[in-house]
Amino acid sequence: MQGRAGRPFGAVFFAGGPPRGHHSREKEHLTAMKRTLVGLLLFSISALPALAAGRPSLNVYFQSTLKDPAYQKQVFQKVAGLWKAPSTFPAVGKKCVVQAVISRDGRLQNALVSMESGVKAWDKAALVAVEKASPFPPLPSSYPHKTLEAHFHVAVVP
Repeated sequence: MQGRAGRPFGAVFFAGGPPRGHHSREKEHLTAMKRTLVGLLLFSISALPALAAGRPSLNVYFQSTLKDPAYQKQVFQKVAGLWKAPSTFPAVGKKCVVQAVISRDGRLQNALVSMESGVKAWDKAALVAVEKASPFPPLPSSYPHKTLEAHFHVAVVP
């Protein structure tokens, strides 16, 4: 960036030339700045893998005909409590979707991975969490259908 008269910001200009000893102070200052920049660069590079790894996130989407938030919360908590993240994560933004069909009595009729994350262990862990959560609570009496479809999205988010 440029300041007044086209001079870079932070530049110091002396009338009649720099004072005595100016070059050695300038050299010390530049050396200190280089050390700081190298330290920041090394810190940034070492932090990249942690940032790139992200964190797991579980979201559950139910059939729109289910209007019972308490039931939705119970199903979410049951699966979330059984989720065991594998040692290998997919890339940030990738996800696995497990589609499940829950019967009126809460049994899991069917579960399958409908979208893969690209990491088999991640997909398997998501499917296992849904399967182990069965049986779920019985469907609410106010719910008019015999079965309920739920989609469990297990993603890696920043």
